[in-house]
Amino acid sequence: MQEVGKTAFELTLDAAKNRTTTQRLLDSRLALSIYEVVLALGISRTTVYALVKDGQLELRKVGRRSLITTASVESLLREGSIDG
Repeated sequence: MQEVGKTAFELTLDAAKNRTTTQRLLDSRLALSIYEVVLALGISRTTVYALVKDGQLELRKVGRRSLITTASVESLLREGSIDG
């Protein structure tokens, strides 16, 4: 049930602040929204798109949605560094 007065993004933000929830997202999903990646990694949206452009994150379009594969997020955390 949605909390009164909160947008879906605010609810996602609240959930992503909980590290257990963030880990569950990475463990259980094949792809994350741009906002979920922003929240999970603690970086800006601009940085996410820069990482996509540099080939460090893999972006997939599904209809109008832009999704980042969780495999590329995990790979970035394991092997890469975020150059800002």
